[in-house]
Amino acid sequence: MALKFKAEQKRYDLAEADLERARKKLSLAAGAGQTREIARYEDGGRLLENQTGAVLLQSPIGRAEATTLKTHRVSLPQHVARLIDRRETRMGGSDSERTFLLLRPVGTLLLSSHPTFVWQTVKDAVKYTVKVLDPDSHPVAEATVEQTEWSLPSSVVLDSSTVYTWSVAARDNDDKPIAEAPRYWQARFQILGSEEALAIERLRGRYAASHLLSGIFYANQGLLDDAEREFTAHLAANPSDPMARKI
Repeated sequence: MALKFKAEQKRYDLAEADLERARKKLSLAAGAGQTREIARYEDGGRLLENQTGAVLLQSPIGRAEATTLKTHRVSLPQHVARLIDRRETRMGGSDSERTFLLLRPVGTLLLSSHPTFVWQTVKDAVKYTVKVLDPDSHPVAEATVEQTEWSLPSSVVLDSSTVYTWSVAARDNDDKPIAEAPRYWQARFQILGSEEALAIERLRGRYAASHLLSGIFYANQGLLDDAEREFTAHLAANPSDPMARKI
């Protein structure tokens, strides 16, 4: 993974020269009235298209982000695919009213080594037992809380090379489980190594002024929860943006 992120950073740096050429082309084309604006972003950047269908960039963004803006598709890293289970991450018993969802982290990489786990409220539940499990289903951390979220204690150290899962059991006043995980589980996550996290920290600053571009950047890196947060913020400020909804 470390080599991949180094290559990614080099690719982003090399893209700057391409972007400069694109901006020069944009200036010439705009003067001739041959472009149309596809999208405008919070950082002042614009995405334009000329009469031949070529996309011209007027914003300092990386090639992966430019591709997403053009195709409306995110390119997830290959190592993220194993974290995503296409089946719905749902738990519960026979009572459909007591079925609930794990909200985050689910199927994502994480920058934080001590994430906060969040899930839905369960009717009649007074407390919840949360477990973080290793690949052999051995508990790495466990807690019983009254809220619908719990942060991993600083005393627990997670391995960045390991894919973890987590589960929640909702309990009533008699400490009886009223909704809990099945034997198999889908809520997977993985912590980024320090070198990979540092590489992302260096790169993400270029998009700090744009929730949309930040969301695309995070998604392309496999940080899907961070991407969702940025997309939500962008849509709150730009509810009619069709491109963001397509992505």
